[in-house]
Amino acid sequence: MAQPEAIFQKVSPVWGVYSVQVNSDAEEQQGTAMIDAALAHDVRHFVYSSSDRGGPEKSPVNPTKVKNFAAKYRIENHLIERAAASPQQMTYTILRPVTFFENLTTDIHGKGFARMWEQMGDKKLQFVSTRDIGRVAAYSFMRPHDYRNVALTLVGDELTQKEAEPVFKAIVGSSMPLAPCPVASTVKFVLKDTVGDMFRWFEREGYGGDVAACHQLYPGMKVFKAWIEENKGQWL
Repeated sequence: MAQPEAIFQKVSPVWGVYSVQVNSDAEEQQGTAMIDAALAHDVRHFVYSSSDRGGPEKSPVNPTKVKNFAAKYRIENHLIERAAASPQQMTYTILRPVTFFENLTTDIHGKGFARMWEQMGDKKLQFVSTRDIGRVAAYSFMRPHDYRNVALTLVGDELTQKEAEPVFKAIVGSSMPLAPCPVASTVKFVLKDTVGDMFRWFEREGYGGDVAACHQLYPGMKVFKAWIEENKGQWL
């Protein structure tokens, strides 16, 4: 990902690109480099998987203090500016998903995430399935005219951990596994410029997706219950 030019040399010509980066110190460099390489190789449609930062109105102007959210904000702006000035008038679709259901896993990372969600109390957290992100990305390639130069917040459900717990228990047969409170609190403190800032933002501001609108646009989008039913095997 740090050298996208090498990718294009092996697969050109390329009509469309789907770009998503791993959260890291190199995220912004990799994201902008992929855009520049796509433009240089006459790509016609570019789909960028970013992140919601408060809904359709706030996201374009709100980088937030969360490190990886701010990187995505700058990558978005780079894409919009460079695409508009490109000789091929490359079009783009920006996908802004909320938190992934897939953060809920059986390992310490998943247990820690679940505990930090639980520590949010009555503040709801928005979720989406990564498969649904992929589905909308596919639609943007299949119908690029309908998805031309737009940004879409993607959300499947919103709920508190307390609301999710009885749903999880009814399907899996046991309580949602949670890391000990001191572990979750320590992680937020030690990783304060990433995980800590993110959960503070969840609590103070939060995502701004419209759950009902997303389900109307994309029938079958996973809610928490359906996602747990589909993935319950990992906890059994």
